[in-house]
Amino acid sequence: MKVLRYTVNVNNYEQLKPTPYFGVCMSDMLEETPAKWMTWKIHPFHTDPRKAARHPKLAYHHYFQSEFSLYHDGNIELLVPPH
Repeated sequence: MKVLRYTVNVNNYEQLKPTPYFGVCMSDMLEETPAKWMTWKIHPFHTDPRKAARHPKLAYHHYFQSEFSLYHDGNIELLVPPH
């Protein structure tokens, strides 16, 4: 079973942790990301970063086609693979 792991980082709010597992970072800025993170450019609907991050967090199905997903903050380090 394949699980989409993703985080949302609007206005460069947090630093992404390096990870041994593939993940997608949805961001309004195209900054360099640590290994295994792929950046997906988004255009926020709101000027407040906290409110702008809510739509991608809750409605990931508008951005990706995945049966299973795992959202977590980018500053969290996973110790086991998502499955």
